Amino acid sequence: MADARAEYLRHAQALKDADPRMAATDIHRTLEAAGMSRPEGWRLETKGKGKLGWKSIEARKSSKVRERAQRKAALRPIPDAEFQEFGRRNNYSQQEIKDAIRHERATKRQQRAIVKASGGALEVGHYTPQAYIKSPQNRARFEQLNPGDASSNRFPEPAAENRAKGSKWYPTIQQRQQAGMAVTRSGAIQAAFRATSPTIEYARQNALRLARDTAPMWASIPLGAATLGQSAHAAIQKPTADNIETAAWDAANVLADAASFVPIPIVSGAAEGAQKLLGLAQAARQGQKWVSKQQQTPKPSQARRSK
Repeated sequence: MADARAEYLRHAQALKDADPRMAATDIHRTLEAAGMSRPEGWRLETKGKGKLGWKSIEARKSSKVRERAQRKAALRPIPDAEFQEFGRRNNYSQQEIKDAIRHERATKRQQRAIVKASGGALEVGHYTPQAYIKSPQNRARFEQLNPGDASSNRFPEPAAENRAKGSKWYPTIQQRQQAGMAVTRSGAIQAAFRATSPTIEYARQNALRLARDTAPMWASIPLGAATLGQSAHAAIQKPTADNIETAAWDAANVLADAASFVPIPIVSGAAEGAQKLLGLAQAARQGQKWVSKQQQTPKPSQARRSK
């Protein structure tokens, strides 16, 4: 038996050396097609640095059980209590909270149905995976921030890619932010609320701008300054292209509004007209970006980190 395993391993290692990217499953299939049967109760396993070895089927099953338990503990789903707490803290109505919970559950059911219908070709992948952190304290801190098994952190992925990826970041934090993906647990909860009540969320974010654009001249300056402070703070905290562009719009609006107080009729009139025109243009631009975000569904293959 030992001689048969050694002979099989020698041929398997030759295939691995010829093609280092060849997986153990593919090696088994190639050798089986060549007329070599795999030793019963054993399976090839990559040991690192391109070397192959043996692992018993029973030991492999036990390790898979441990991996699933670890993954389940590290990638926790978001319970209803977290939605309730987030909703109360951010003044959402009870109906909006229920809608966000229903959206979360329905999205995950849809993802599971897609994976099941694929017949094993697809698996559920995660943008932000579990972390292999040895320190229990640091691991617990990371898992509190990790979006976990939230619907916005899951996607149907080809099984081979999901297994090859392992627990690598997929894609990077910057790429996920640019694509509008949730990178924290609170971000994943917020994504569910935005998906069910985007109009309310949009109105909340732009309440000051609406007040600024409709206020009389004497009130538009303080409202414009407050709006600029809000957008500048967002741009500093999260310097995305969207936030920086919004802050630039608000700054231009404040400058035009300030110029309207110049005691020259032609200048003040032109500045007041420019301020109102900027307000309308910014509102149109914000609406365009909102529609674009609702229509955009980031594809994992497009956001994959280049190796």
